[in-house]
Amino acid sequence: MAKNREMADQQQLSLGRLLELTDLMLARALDQQWESVRELQVLRDSLIRDFYNEEIILDDQCVVRAINHIIESDQKLARLGLEERSLLQAQIYKLKHGRSAVKAYTG
Repeated sequence: MAKNREMADQQQLSLGRLLELTDLMLARALDQQWESVRELQVLRDSLIRDFYNEEIILDDQCVVRAINHIIESDQKLARLGLEERSLLQAQIYKLKHGRSAVKAYTG
């Protein structure tokens, strides 16, 4: 029984760490720290694999709430990523056309 309690405590800590990393990823994305987001995602993905490699003994609803939080945060991250990509594409477009205008005048 003590072993199950210890496993449950460890799984609760792991789940908490996954949620913490997820929230940190979103915060870094909001600050446009995309390299940090990528690094955190690699770490989080590894922890997710580790979490699911063992039998889950936590309450199902606890795990479901955590999964839903991760999914919702990932959807927000994806939207922020798309917005960032659109901004970068617009900047590239402006640079290309600016360069063309300079060439036209300096010919």
